[in-house]
Amino acid sequence: MDFDLNIMRPLRALLEDRHVSSAAERCGVSQPAMSRTLARLRTTFADDLLVRSGRRYERTPRADQLLAEVRDILDRIEAALSGNRFDARQCDVVFRLASTDYISAVLLPHVLRDLQDNAPSSALDLTRSDERTADEVSAGRIDVAILSVDDAPATLNREKLFDDDYVCLVAADHSLAHRSSVTLDRYLKQRHIVIDVWHGLQPPIDRPLAALGVRRQVGYRTPFLTSAAYAAASTSMVLTIPRRQALSCTAGIPVRIVRAPRELDSFTYTLVWHKRLEASAAHAWFRERIRAIASQVTVPAKRR
Repeated sequence: MDFDLNIMRPLRALLEDRHVSSAAERCGVSQPAMSRTLARLRTTFADDLLVRSGRRYERTPRADQLLAEVRDILDRIEAALSGNRFDARQCDVVFRLASTDYISAVLLPHVLRDLQDNAPSSALDLTRSDERTADEVSAGRIDVAILSVDDAPATLNREKLFDDDYVCLVAADHSLAHRSSVTLDRYLKQRHIVIDVWHGLQPPIDRPLAALGVRRQVGYRTPFLTSAAYAAASTSMVLTIPRRQALSCTAGIPVRIVRAPRELDSFTYTLVWHKRLEASAAHAWFRERIRAIASQVTVPAKRR
């Protein structure tokens, strides 16, 4: 195939942004010029690449494959040309991260501030992690994930970030409010608020309970942390979440924090990425910033 390598950057911009005008602005060309480029790319690859879905475009399966390959090629070219020298101020990479609501509250505000201060032309694209996340990292559709250690496969590069433990949020007038901790027996007698993380469950909490042959009485199930915290404040139900998340989301809400039963183990969050990104100076820098920020803002969790 007689392929013009100059078209690689517009291809990446189109597939990442899924928006012709945005890709044109990113590449410093006009919108009509980028539309012509998209038409040319569709002919070259005999694929629509981007298809309309309502008001936006979605990538075809072929486009997903191409995007992973193009990112890898361009990262390697940039690393070769720069000799792995990296200037964060000139970085315009869109870093694609998958993680949980917990990480978005506890860690990501600090990561975003760091990107704003040190790599102002870069951007962060956050995806909620689920059972497909490891496969998405392997396929190159996600650059890095921050996952519970139980969900981080050994086939990917991984590194421990920090530990945390669980606490219960209860209303200020709850019968548990003045206790420092709660036993499993008393815990199971309560009605519970469950944050729907995965198919109606909070796996790090429900798995160890299932291993003991018990389960919680669910009074309210919601995908929203804010809704769950306010429900805990206004009812007699119990909300179980990580300690740092509890501390970050309860300001101004009339709740008390009680240590969860000992049977709910502490947990570890892990940084996960594919080895193909080892050659990318930009991604190596981004991972290092996450490590540094995690070490600063996630002080050791309070021990029982």
